[in-house]
Amino acid sequence: MRKTISAIFAVLLMLCLSLSATVSFAADKAVPAALNKKDGSYTVPLELKGGDADASVEEPVFLKVADGKGYATLTWSGVSYDALIVDGESFAPTQTGSVNSFEIPVTAFDKAMRVTAVKDGEEVEYGMTFSTGGIHKVRTIKDYLLVVAAMFAVFLIAVLVSIRRMKAAPEKEA
Repeated sequence: MRKTISAIFAVLLMLCLSLSATVSFAADKAVPAALNKKDGSYTVPLELKGGDADASVEEPVFLKVADGKGYATLTWSGVSYDALIVDGESFAPTQTGSVNSFEIPVTAFDKAMRVTAVKDGEEVEYGMTFSTGGIHKVRTIKDYLLVVAAMFAVFLIAVLVSIRRMKAAPEKEA
């Protein structure tokens, strides 16, 4: 009986330890803030404070929304950074060379979030505020094709109705 209780206790202890390790690991990740937008591509205004005077983020800033969470694509000009750190999580550039781009989770909207830029081991602190009031949907070719298809359908219906009325109207003798 004692062996059974000891075995159960050991299993429970291992389970608790593995869960606590998982929870602490997950807490080290940058968690994107919830955003009440459909999945898709948007532009978002960015207010950038602090940091290097030679650096700026090109506008518009693109925002990808996936599962109600926002991810910003920041394209830097003036400085090429090696990494961006958000809530302790490091992000490598998605594009390097003449253009230096990063995709980072937006952990806060309408208030400043802290982002650390790293270049040659030196850290530069920025405050970034992404404003929900200026978010606009990016129109894709699919959006335009849907509009053209809808306009064509309306035109086709109008032509068919006109043809039907012309056939139904009695001909007048001259």
